[in-house]
Formats: sequence, C-alpha cells, structure tokens
Amino acid sequence: MKKRIIAIIAVVAVIALLGVVLAACAPKDLEAAKEKMEKAGYSNLAYDGGTVTGSDGAFIAVKSTSDRMTAIHFTSNTEAEAYYERNEDNANMSNLTLQGKWVYWGSKAAVKAFEK
Repeated sequence: MKKRIIAIIAVVAVIALLGVVLAACAPKDLEAAKEKMEKAGYSNLAYDGGTVTGSDGAFIAVKSTSDRMTAIHFTSNTEAEAYYERNEDNANMSNLTLQGKWVYWGSKAAVKAFEK
C-alpha cells in the first residue's frame, strides 16, 4: 500500500512538472510567433533571414509605445546562448530572456504573451 501511494505521488509530480515545462514554451518558428502575438492583440513584423549573425530571422511585436518586444530566432541553441551572453548587461534590452533558440526582450506584458 505504501509503495502504491509513493508511485501515485511520483506520477502526479511528473505530470505537474511536464505541465510547467510545456506552459512556458516559446513559439517553434517565426510564423508561430507571429500567429501567437496576433492572437494576443499585437501588430507584428517578422523578418526571414539572418539579421543577426547566427540567426535565421527576427520578430517584432507592438501593441503600444510601451508594450512591445523583439525576438530573434537562432539556428542553434549555442548561437542563441552566445548572443544572450553578449547582451546580458545591455540596459536597452529589458526583460532579456533566453529560451532554446530564442532570445527576446521587451515589456513584461509582451514577454509574458510570447511565453504563454
């Protein structure tokens, strides 16, 4: 009986962890990012092609002058990490975040909508 309870608790913990991981996912590509931000009420502009070394595109979403964000999608996690590390202390990049192949920054509301 005790082993069964421990097994049930372990399964519930794994499911809860999986839910948290899946809930904080950035879009898989530029098109998915554009669609996600449009649904959140943002005007969007996506650039295909590398505007930054190691990237394959960038994305800008604007709702108002104070509610906007920029996101760059990189070809690899290593390229994204390198860009993030170069810009960690950049005061112009508020709420700078690294998630997988994405590096993004902007208002708290826009970043939250992007991660949702």
